[in-house]
Formats: sequence, structure tokens, C-alpha cells
Amino acid sequence: REPLIIGEEVEFFNVAVPSQLAGKTLAQSGIGAETGLVVLAVHVGNGSNGELSPNVPLPVDGEITLLGTPRQLMSFKRRYQ
Repeated sequence: REPLIIGEEVEFFNVAVPSQLAGKTLAQSGIGAETGLVVLAVHVGNGSNGELSPNVPLPVDGEITLLGTPRQLMSFKRRYQ
């Protein structure tokens, strides 16, 4: 994964869990390895899980908070949406 340098275009992004990732664990999703983005939290309804492990499943109707650059987010969208 490409290293992030805090302060250089790094942003937080909240995105819906793409249908092709729903039900997969963070490890199975490959988000970090494929895009360089860091998953900070998984949200379902009004709750969130900020204590993540590779075995956390991505919910069907959930949202994830990502940390990275706009270029990394574009890579995520091209790959998963």
C-alpha cells in the first residue's frame, strides 16, 4: 500500500459499503491492499465499530469511514462501485 503522509491531501471519506463487498470481512475485501485507503470505522444504522479487526464483516446496508487521498478514493470507486 502507498504510504500516507498526514497533511498532504489526506481526508476522511464516508462511503456506502459497495454491494460486492457486503458480507466480506475487512481482510477479504482487500480495501487497504488494493487502494491504499485505511478503514477507520464501520457504521450500521446509528452505531459504529471503531475497534476493527481483519475479521469484521462489512454490513449490507452499512457505511465505512476511510482515510486517504482523493486519488485513492477514485481507485476505490473504480474497483468497487
